[in-house]
Amino acid sequence: AIPEVPKRNLPLIVAAQIEARTPNTAMLASYLLLEMTRSDLRDQGLRRQLSSKSLDSVRMAKPFATQFLCESAEFGQVIQLSMDRTDIGNRFAVLTIAPRIGERALPLIRT
Repeated sequence: AIPEVPKRNLPLIVAAQIEARTPNTAMLASYLLLEMTRSDLRDQGLRRQLSSKSLDSVRMAKPFATQFLCESAEFGQVIQLSMDRTDIGNRFAVLTIAPRIGERALPLIRT
């Protein structure tokens, strides 16, 4: 279960993300109507909420992905996969695999 504060603010964050069309948290925070006057506090609050261990993006995306993949298979559509490798320092990398839905990608697997 998601704690009350992230659950209450998550729809606002998603709406801001759709409108801002950027992963930049400083810009994203400027779209949020949070009760903080200083922009650095808004950014800090956003980062704190997004780093909450209760927000599991793969678990949250699973219902959408299941529906998309089932509908695509039913109609024989080709599914385009997006793979993104991000290096973290000298020793680690994260690989994200996501089916492409329109102009967006829905991350499903991170290793």
